[in-house]
Amino acid sequence: MRSFTQAAHRCATLTLLCSAATLAACSSTAATLPNTAPVTTSGATRALGNGTVASFVTLDASGAPTQIGFRVTRSALTNLPATDTEIDVPLPAAASATAFQDLAIDWNPQGHPPPGIYDVPHFDFHFYMVDAATRATISPNDPNALTTPPSDQIPTGYVPLVPQVVPDMGVHWIDPKSPEFNGQPFTSTFIYGFYDAKMTFIEPMVTTAFLQTNPQFSKAIALPQTYPYAGKYYPTSYSVSYDASSDAYVVALTGLTKR
Repeated sequence: MRSFTQAAHRCATLTLLCSAATLAACSSTAATLPNTAPVTTSGATRALGNGTVASFVTLDASGAPTQIGFRVTRSALTNLPATDTEIDVPLPAAASATAFQDLAIDWNPQGHPPPGIYDVPHFDFHFYMVDAATRATISPNDPNALTTPPSDQIPTGYVPLVPQVVPDMGVHWIDPKSPEFNGQPFTSTFIYGFYDAKMTFIEPMVTTAFLQTNPQFSKAIALPQTYPYAGKYYPTSYSVSYDASSDAYVVALTGLTKR
C-alpha cells in the first residue's frame, strides 16, 4: 500500500512539473509573438462647436499606413459658427509615409456653389499634399493656375467643377456621375484638387444631416494612373462612419496603397 502511495505521489509530482513547463513554454512563446494589431496615432486636436476635431493615422504591424483622417465628436455639431470657418488640423509625424502634409476642415453653414447641389450645411475635409506655406501661394492670379494636368494624373471620369482657382486650394474636380449631379440629394461626395497641372488635395465633402444618421459608409474612389509624389501612400477608398465607443464621426481615406 505504501509503495503504491509513493508511486502515485511521484506521478502527480511529475504531472505538475510537466504542466508548469508547458505553461512556461506557452508564456515564453506568447511574449515573443509579434504584435499584429493596427496602431492608431492621433495628431492635433482643435475645438469645433461644443466638441473637437482631431487628425489621425492608422499603421499596420509592419508600420505601413492603412488609413488617415479626421475624428469629429458628436458634440462638435452643436453650436457651430454661423459663418464659413476653416480649421487647420496638423497630422501626427507617424503619417509621414502618406502623400499628405496637412489637414484642414472647412465648415460651410450655407454650403457653397453650385446652387441646388452643394448649397446645404456641410463640411469639406481637405487632405493637402502640400504644406501650409505652399498653400498660401495658390492664387487665381497665377497665369499657370488653370493648366490642365497630364491625362494620366486625372482620375477616371473626373472634370473641373468650374474653371476657377480657389485661393489656398486650387481647382476642384468632380465626378459627374456622382448622385448629386443625377437628381439625388447631396450626402457625401469625393473631390480631387489640382493647381498648376498638379494634384494638390483630396476632399471628401459630407453634410451634417448625413453625419447625424450615424452612417457606416464606405466607397471605392476613382484613381489616376500616376501620382504626383512617387513612393507615397494614397487612398483607394474613403469612409464616413460613426464610432459609438468614442461618440464621434470618422471621415477617413482608406485602403492606403504605396504608389
